[in-house]
Amino acid sequence: MVIHDRVRIQKDCIENICDILGVDVYKSFKGSRKRTRLQAAILETKQNIYPGAEPTAIRKWWDHFIQYGDTPAYARRTEVRRYKKDTSD
Repeated sequence: MVIHDRVRIQKDCIENICDILGVDVYKSFKGSRKRTRLQAAILETKQNIYPGAEPTAIRKWWDHFIQYGDTPAYARRTEVRRYKKDTSD
């Protein structure tokens, strides 16, 4: 049941970053000159939501969310379920 906690924590962190960035969410891509604001949002998320996480981990969660639309923990859980289903046949 640890995976459910990871999904919740990652979603809470991503939602907090979205709230901080507001309309600039998709302007935070690399090369858009909004990385400083994203870095401040990541540090604030670390402080308020999940102090145990490293800023680099939160950044990886954010990058995965921007690229795939969901958290890495959820994608991993879905992949594990798909793998178990394929091997049980």
